[in-house]
Amino acid sequence: MRRQNELRLAELKLGSLTDVIVGATALRQRLGQLQLGARSEVKTFVKAPVAIISGAENTAEDAAVARACATGCCWSGGLAGG
Repeated sequence: MRRQNELRLAELKLGSLTDVIVGATALRQRLGQLQLGARSEVKTFVKAPVAIISGAENTAEDAAVARACATGCCWSGGLAGG
């Protein structure tokens, strides 16, 4: 019981996880890992200009949505190509 309380306290202190990724290849790989492993939600923050992965290529996001995992993205600046 004590261990469960310690784990719960650690979860509360952690809150949410922030991962900073640099480079297109690393970003594609990590985003896929996050989306495939997520249980409830994946949020991303994207700075323009960006063209890392197309919707058609991002099959991991489709898998996350199929598991009822919420996905969201916050854009900084303009959208790519627009």
